[in-house]
Amino acid sequence: MSTYAVYRLSDGIVVGHKVCPPRQLARNTPSGCAAIDGELDAPSQRIDVQLMEASRGDFSPPSDFVVDYQPPKPDDDHEWRENVFNGRPRWVKRDDVVRRENRDRVARARLNEITLAKVRPLTELVKDAQDGAARAVLDELEAEAVELRKDVIRTADETERADRLQRPPAL
Repeated sequence: MSTYAVYRLSDGIVVGHKVCPPRQLARNTPSGCAAIDGELDAPSQRIDVQLMEASRGDFSPPSDFVVDYQPPKPDDDHEWRENVFNGRPRWVKRDDVVRRENRDRVARARLNEITLAKVRPLTELVKDAQDGAARAVLDELEAEAVELRKDVIRTADETERADRLQRPPAL
């Protein structure tokens, strides 16, 4: 059994890997694709198909045509970083975006907890509208929820502001 990197003949982009005996490789390679022996890092390597085509007949090993590759940027929240995965580069979310998303996720989770925590005091108030303890708990939970909602809105505003700053101006 051997491992092969499968790439598109049109642009050299690695589309997957196959593990199979060499005699079954042709049958297991999709149309419009070819394979070379070994594993490639699909997010950061590709085959230079133009150079490979131009070099036909010089008997260079296919590994000579493996080149570094930077795929298109997923969006403005990502940056290209070296040595991310086994020493290979990747598009990763910027640190400020990760912090903002985490802050938003924590705030939303706590808002859900508060919503559930309000059930008991609301039930008590339905039974006795004058229940001061239930009213105090409810007021405390609502005060925390108000602050968390402000944080969620602030995070959304920061995200929108960051998106606007990174977007090219409209013509």
